[in-house]
Amino acid sequence: MKPYDFPYIWIERGQRAVCQPYTAPATGIRITYDEGIAPELIARTDELLKYLRKTYYFPVRCNIEITNHRRYKSEEDGHIFYGTFMNNEDICPKRKLYPRIAVAGQLWTHLSAEDVHFTLLHELTHYFQWFFAEDKKGRTDRSIEREANDWARYILYAFQNQE
Repeated sequence: MKPYDFPYIWIERGQRAVCQPYTAPATGIRITYDEGIAPELIARTDELLKYLRKTYYFPVRCNIEITNHRRYKSEEDGHIFYGTFMNNEDICPKRKLYPRIAVAGQLWTHLSAEDVHFTLLHELTHYFQWFFAEDKKGRTDRSIEREANDWARYILYAFQNQE
């Protein structure tokens, strides 16, 4: 079975064996927090990651950083965003680097932990889209972003309503 034959974009834990031929030497998700991130956000995010690790399989290690920023701004067009997925394929062509996610995690009055988690899940969906080469299948940026939003909502709801 090829990785793009999976029924969903996120790989469930039970599909791990099928995915083994496409797995990197290091798997899973790792997280770091910048200094100054609220302890409550760290605790709640650690709970989310525990749930994700128990429920889903990450065939290539993904390093996540919750940064002490309110937002990011694109140098190219001035676009404001709150998280980014970097596949790191262009950074060092001689040596493969693991993908990375950065999420602005500085809490202020109108940003809750749920918003940070939504952004994190959105970017993790981009990780799976990268793994399955969704961008090379002729899909539009809009359809990829919409799918990332849908999956982020679905997984956040499942996490919040787990028994």
